[in-house]
Amino acid sequence: MVQESGQELFAGHRVLVTLSKNNDLLWVEEWAEYYAREHGTSAVLFYDNGSDAYTPEDILSTLSRVPGIEVVVVVPWNFPYGPGGGPAVRWDSDYCQYSVLEHARRRYLARASGVLSVDIDELVLTADGRAVYAHASEARYGAVVFQGRWIEKASEEAVEGVPSFADYFHYDPTLKATTKKWCIDPRRLPGSVQWRVHSLNPLQLDVDPEILHRHFKGVNTDWKYRRKAAVVDPERLVADLDIRDAVARRRRSA
Repeated sequence: MVQESGQELFAGHRVLVTLSKNNDLLWVEEWAEYYAREHGTSAVLFYDNGSDAYTPEDILSTLSRVPGIEVVVVVPWNFPYGPGGGPAVRWDSDYCQYSVLEHARRRYLARASGVLSVDIDELVLTADGRAVYAHASEARYGAVVFQGRWIEKASEEAVEGVPSFADYFHYDPTLKATTKKWCIDPRRLPGSVQWRVHSLNPLQLDVDPEILHRHFKGVNTDWKYRRKAAVVDPERLVADLDIRDAVARRRRSA
């Protein structure tokens, strides 16, 4: 069935797009609030992959009360996620995420002023304090790609109940970078470019050194593997004061 276009809803907006299942609604709210405050995000396109901890209406209600978020669309996406890596760990069957990005691109986001594709446990920070969307709009092709840093599940105080992003800000500098993410101005990106999970195919863009996303191991349901149970050597950890301070701005402004 041909569905009605939703492009008018997101026209001119800076948009967050994500695929999520059963992430705690506290995390969803903190995540959206962070991007609205730090990057000027004004819209969220949220694909819910069959959550059974709450309803799509609960997600809509949570996101709609975030200051600065003007448009929210929650799309029930009740399809199998796909294997977590094929033979030799080739990622050739992660069709759920690819179909989400293609659906988002064609139905909703072609006229957005910026699109940032990140997971609920990922917070992007720029070295110059400007919005990541601004970096994308100024770049060749209207696109930037950037690396990430693992933030360990290591808190300075005992965490009771559902953890917050503010509970974690230490990282292990000996670990490799996480997978890359991207931000684009879809109005400028060539139509032949495929939006992939960690790249923009076939563009070969250099990693922007001014942008880094933090991937929080403690803000996760352990759906893929037990990130939160990993052994952490406190002697190797370094405080990421930039992300600590950026997250803390929420508490000062709340």
